[in-house]
Amino acid sequence: MARRRAGGTQKVLRACREQLPQRGRATGKSLWRGREVRGGGGRTGPKRSRLQTRGRNPDCLSRLTWAAAAILLHRALTSAPSGAAESDRERARAILTRGTGDHLAWMGLWEGNRFFFMGGDTGYVAFRVSRNVAVTLGGPVRTEESTRDEIADAFEEFAAEQGWRVAWYSVSEDFARAGFRTIHVAEESLLLTDNLEFKGKRFQNIRTARNRAAKEGVRAVWTTWADLDVEMREKIVALSEQWVADKALPEMGFTLGSVDELAVDGTMLLLAVGEDGHLHGVTSWLPVYECGELAGYTLDFMRRDTDGFRPTVEFLLAEAAAIAGAEGLKWVSLSGAPLARSGEPESLLEVLLDRAGASIEPLYGFRSLAASKYKFHPTHSGWYLAYDDELALGAIAFAVVSCYLPTMKPSDYAGVVKEFLATRQPADRGAPPSPAAAPTPHP
Repeated sequence: MARRRAGGTQKVLRACREQLPQRGRATGKSLWRGREVRGGGGRTGPKRSRLQTRGRNPDCLSRLTWAAAAILLHRALTSAPSGAAESDRERARAILTRGTGDHLAWMGLWEGNRFFFMGGDTGYVAFRVSRNVAVTLGGPVRTEESTRDEIADAFEEFAAEQGWRVAWYSVSEDFARAGFRTIHVAEESLLLTDNLEFKGKRFQNIRTARNRAAKEGVRAVWTTWADLDVEMREKIVALSEQWVADKALPEMGFTLGSVDELAVDGTMLLLAVGEDGHLHGVTSWLPVYECGELAGYTLDFMRRDTDGFRPTVEFLLAEAAAIAGAEGLKWVSLSGAPLARSGEPESLLEVLLDRAGASIEPLYGFRSLAASKYKFHPTHSGWYLAYDDELALGAIAFAVVSCYLPTMKPSDYAGVVKEFLATRQPADRGAPPSPAAAPTPHP
């Protein structure tokens, strides 16, 4: 399970451990009409030495050990990422910023994703492969020279040649494919910027948060990771570690960014900082492009100090909408809450997913997060999984989980089960059920 790192030394050593496996990863190979970039690779740590220390000078061995560690650390921190993977990410970035992507398209530029490119760089699909299932990250990104269906057709043909089943994950409601069915997997909250003063009784809590921030000297700072000083970066890392340590699950990936993704060029940060320099909270905002123009921002990373300014989340979301409005943008997306919905489930599968979401709520709090966004009375829209065979839903589900938790170990599963059972004990003893077990509250 993820634990809070203690001290600067452990941070450096962890950075070393995380960087070393990169040197052993494949650089990718060319495939039909696209490029496959491998995102895996096992750990390649040094072999355990059989050198016996009996009769040797322990101080000498200690110096040799630290010298070796210093060499490994230098190599890890100065080693460059895979050239092929970085080239493909830049290629995808160029297509996205001159084309049109959905609200999650920027996440496709994160490490760990592969890309299928259309000829002439007229579009691409970002995806990951697990258990022979190609799980996409949203729908195709396209330029004016191609259509969404053309790219989707080509990608499905490519995947079939590789022996992969395609699962279009987190696509919009209007995404339709012949032979594919859809199921609701998340709900997006869209906040319009046409009421930046948050007038009306229903926005009382939002106005209170902004007024309190002004009285208590908490200000919003719109910036990027590159523009932050080392001290503020360390505060963000510490805040995130505290948040991760309080969760039963390890830190997720795929469509949920971590500190690493904050440094991706183009990602904006909004901080809540006190007069004394204390960091009360941080959010990240991903640009969304339509027809080569910036159309809005999507919320991704969100952390707050539980002992700090209480309405930090409300304050930051309101300020983000105000900033977007000042830039001439019409909306910001408060992102999607997995396995949460404002409406009633319509099919048996959706009923089962709804109950599953209620059951795992104590482990991560997706529904509580969705409920906090309802204070803004946003516009809701669904994100869907498009699949071609109901009998394959089990394999697809495991593939999606693997995309979110690629490094989860058996010990992690044991911890999750223990936490889950602990949340079920009050109900088993006849106590009132936890509010988390109820359906997602409606706005």
